[in-house]
Amino acid sequence: MREIRENQIVCRFPRDWPTIKFDDHAFYRNASNLIQTVKGVDVVAVGEPKMYLIEIKDYRGSAIENKPKLTTSALIQDVAGKVKDTLAVLYAAHRDGGQDDLAPLCRHLFGANRRPVDVVLLLEQDGDRKGRQRRDGIALTTLETRLAAILKPFHVHLRVVDCTASNIGGWRAEAMGKVPA
Repeated sequence: MREIRENQIVCRFPRDWPTIKFDDHAFYRNASNLIQTVKGVDVVAVGEPKMYLIEIKDYRGSAIENKPKLTTSALIQDVAGKVKDTLAVLYAAHRDGGQDDLAPLCRHLFGANRRPVDVVLLLEQDGDRKGRQRRDGIALTTLETRLAAILKPFHVHLRVVDCTASNIGGWRAEAMGKVPA
C-alpha cells in the first residue's frame, strides 16, 4: 500500500495506483505561486476506471472554530474551488507535457475516452458517525447535495465520507493519533 498523510489522516492506496499529494507537487506549487488564488485538493489518485480528487478536512477537536464553515457555504465554496483549480492545473500540466509523474493523471482526464472522476470530501469530526449525520446546522447529505450541484458542470461524482467509510473504492483512510490541536 502507498500511504499519503495529511496531518492526522492517513490515506492508503494500492501500490499500482498513480497517486500524488497534489498540494505538495512542484507543478502545483509553481502554479499557485504564479496565480496566488489557485488552490488544490490534497490527493489525486487513479484506480482504474476512476480518478479520485480527495480533499481532507480534519475538524476533530475544533468544532467551535469550524462551525461557521459547516453552517454556511464556506466549506462548499472552498472544496468546489479546489476541485476547479486542481482540474485547471492538471490541464496546464497536460498542455506542458513535461510532467512525467502527472502524465497518468492527465491521460485519465484528457484521454480519448471519458472516464469517471470521483470527488471525495473526507470530513472527520468529533463523535460517532451517527451523531455527525446532522451537526451544527447542516446535514452531511445537504452538504453533499449542495456541493454536487455546484460541481455538476464538471461531470464528477461527489461523496462526503469519514474514515469509517468501508467502501471508498479500493482505498481507505484512517484517523491517526490524537485529535489535532
